[in-house]
Amino acid sequence: MQRRDLLRWVVTVMGLLGIGLATIPFFRSMSPSSSIKANAKFVVDLSDLRPGVLKIVETPVGPVFILRPNAEQLRSIASLDAHVWHPEQIAYSKEVDAFIYWGISTRFGCELLEKKAPRSILTEFYDSGTWLGGYWDPACEVSYDYAGRAIKNGEFTFNGYNMEYPNLDVPRFKRHGDKLIIFRL
Repeated sequence: MQRRDLLRWVVTVMGLLGIGLATIPFFRSMSPSSSIKANAKFVVDLSDLRPGVLKIVETPVGPVFILRPNAEQLRSIASLDAHVWHPEQIAYSKEVDAFIYWGISTRFGCELLEKKAPRSILTEFYDSGTWLGGYWDPACEVSYDYAGRAIKNGEFTFNGYNMEYPNLDVPRFKRHGDKLIIFRL
C-alpha cells in the first residue's frame, strides 16, 4: 500500500504541476504585449517647461505639443478669439498650466510647424496678412493659433482654403508631480 500511495501522490503532484504550467501561456496571452505597453503611455518631464518655449514630445502616433504661453503668446491668443472657428474649445489645462495638444493637423494628419511672429516666412505669402504666431501645416495650408484653434480669418492666417476646420485634438493625460503621463489615442 505504501507504494500505491506514493505513486498516487507523485501523479497528483505531476498533474497539478502540468496544469499550472499549461495555464501560464494562457494568462500571458491575455495581458498586453511589451510593445503595446511601451506605446500605451509616454512620460514627460515638466520640470524644464519654460514660458514661451514649445516642448515637443515625439511619439509613434505623432508629436504632442506642450506650451506654457508667455505674455506675448497670451495676447496673440486673446486677439484671435474672433478669428478662429471654435473659440470656446480650448486645449488649456489648469492642472499643468499649459496648452497640450497633438501636433498633427486636423485636415489630413500632417505634422505641424511652429511659426513665430513676425519673423515667419508666412508673411511673404500675403501682403495684407498679419501673422501673430502659432502653427502651420504647409501641406494643407491650415493655420492654428497658440491655443490650438484653427484660424478662419484670412487677415490672420495663410490658409489656402475657406473651410471650417476643427481645433487640434487634445490627448488624454494625467499629471503626477513634475511628470505628465500622456496616453495613446
